[in-house]
Amino acid sequence: MRVILPDRAGLTIAPASAVSKRGVIAFVRARRGDDTAEVPVKIVQSSGADVLIESSLAAGSEIAERVAEPGR
Repeated sequence: MRVILPDRAGLTIAPASAVSKRGVIAFVRARRGDDTAEVPVKIVQSSGADVLIESSLAAGSEIAERVAEPGR
């Protein structure tokens, strides 16, 4: 399989389960010291369990995946 990615800085592949939406705004929760912060992202492309996002995340940033609550 050949994957062609847009040639732009700021692109990251992340688990789709790490991306949340509030209305039309997409974001991930990134670790900031002992806390987390919502970082806005633009979904460029999605495929199965992964998404290609454009954001201000630095290389090596840790992001949190959503955990499904029992019964949901």
